[in-house]
Amino acid sequence: MPRSRDRLSALDSLFLRLETGVQSLHVGAVLILEGPAPSPEQFRHHVAERVASVPILGRRVLQMPLGLGRPIWVDEEGFDASDHVHHSRLDEPGSDDQLRAAAARLMAPRLDPRRPLWEVWQVDGLAGGRWAVVAKAHHTMVDGRSGVGLVQALLADGAGRVPAAAPAAQPRPKPSTVQLAVDLPIWAPGLALRTLRLAVRSLLAPGAALQKLRAVRFGLAQVICPDLPPSVLNGPLGAERLWGWATADLAAVQRRARAAGCTVNDVFLAALAGAFFGDSCWTGEWTSGRWCSGPSCPLQALTDAGRERCAI
Repeated sequence: MPRSRDRLSALDSLFLRLETGVQSLHVGAVLILEGPAPSPEQFRHHVAERVASVPILGRRVLQMPLGLGRPIWVDEEGFDASDHVHHSRLDEPGSDDQLRAAAARLMAPRLDPRRPLWEVWQVDGLAGGRWAVVAKAHHTMVDGRSGVGLVQALLADGAGRVPAAAPAAQPRPKPSTVQLAVDLPIWAPGLALRTLRLAVRSLLAPGAALQKLRAVRFGLAQVICPDLPPSVLNGPLGAERLWGWATADLAAVQRRARAAGCTVNDVFLAALAGAFFGDSCWTGEWTSGRWCSGPSCPLQALTDAGRERCAI
């Protein structure tokens, strides 16, 4: 029964609870495309066709009664992907600065938790015969890897390169409050059993358990109440957002990655860390002894034995 309910993970549930009026936890991307833009109707049909093979995009979050237990995913009744596709047009001259402002405006509002947590915007009127796509999805639905897969599906050239959509199935009806209340006593013992197994492992290896506990406490503390030094990068959040980007030659980045024996993503993260460092030097925070580190970015690499390791 609990498996059939497709319950959110603890981390995804935390993402939902941490959202506030000024702190949204959706992610997004801006794609700039060359050539004539399709009509809004054509683009809406294209997106609806391509996301048909991604079942999670047709589901929404359902909270448990009285907040007891983690939320579950349920199929949206009467789901129509085209309802999540919108259209906008830039005023003349359609500069990149106007696109940045439009992206910030579209990204700022929170996604409606009563609906599937994603939307796509077609933005026309970009100078140079270009147009753009602004994609937005909640972190509970997509991570970096699945987000890239979705973008690849949208950009694939030809139906042969897109995963075939599964035959349309009738959405499972939303469980009633009574059904959810019945599920809870079934799910809760499973949670207690997992807790018991964790306690047994902790008794068998107390050193490793203590180390993991300290790491978890530190991680939660940094999310809930981060212990960061004073910095121009740290301050109260507001509802307004800015959106920007930098450009780089992909071929040059790939050459750099091959020379360093890493991935393109590793080069990006190194550039991001360098930007934080350069900004801190420019503001004098590094030389003054006040250092605000950037986000922790896990990198996967191979050891000499060929096993994967994770470095921060």
